[in-house]
Amino acid sequence: MNFNATIFGQAISFCLFVYFCMKYIWPPIIYAINTRQKEISDSLLNIENSKRKLDFYRKEVNDEINMIKDKAREIINQAKQKQIIILQQANIQAQEERKKILDKTQVEIRIQYQKLQSQLTKEVSQIAINIAKKILNDEVCGKTRKNIVNSLIQKL
Repeated sequence: MNFNATIFGQAISFCLFVYFCMKYIWPPIIYAINTRQKEISDSLLNIENSKRKLDFYRKEVNDEINMIKDKAREIINQAKQKQIIILQQANIQAQEERKKILDKTQVEIRIQYQKLQSQLTKEVSQIAINIAKKILNDEVCGKTRKNIVNSLIQKL
């Protein structure tokens, strides 16, 4: 065998193999690689856009949370102010009710005092009449009268 012919045959078959690979195998592989690269770059771009959107929405949510917290603080402050007003009004009403009850009780006490005073006056006058009757009926000596009067005075 001829060594040159073998090398020349191998070179021709290698060239045919390279041509066949470049014509039929290489384009689908390059197309698949380019498609994959494009998908990866699109995915990276989408990830970046998503990160920006996420940051934007996160900022919006934080702003809204802060706004809601401010509103909640305002509502709590208003509730505390209303509580203070309600407590003050309740205190004023309680003072007025207390004053009314005290006035009513004082009036009732005066009425009871007057009733008791008149009843006591009647009882004292009745006792005085009874003493006078006893003194007149019994006609006891002066010393006995003095003892009876003193004992009645001590009872009163």
